[in-house]
Amino acid sequence: MKNVIVALALAFIYHIAISNNVLIILIAEFMASLCQNLMIEFVPKEDSQIQVLLASRKDIFADYTLDNFINAFSKYFSSRESVDVKGQHELCFLYGR
Repeated sequence: MKNVIVALALAFIYHIAISNNVLIILIAEFMASLCQNLMIEFVPKEDSQIQVLLASRKDIFADYTLDNFINAFSKYFSSRESVDVKGQHELCFLYGR
């Protein structure tokens, strides 16, 4: 039985995926091991904070896309809702199992 019922992961995935070279599918698997419900934000590469991270390194993150994010998390969770954050590049997803 999971200890965490709900996890909130805002401004999280790009730090793990890009700063630490962790594949999105591994992040999805890890989050599924932690919780039953998840609110997580996807920030695309065009975001200024990601551009800062990529400024000093080669962009080797071809799999860091919205489609790969959705596919990875859909393997472990059912999508309940997604919200486009107005005026921002970010999308927030609410997942459950």
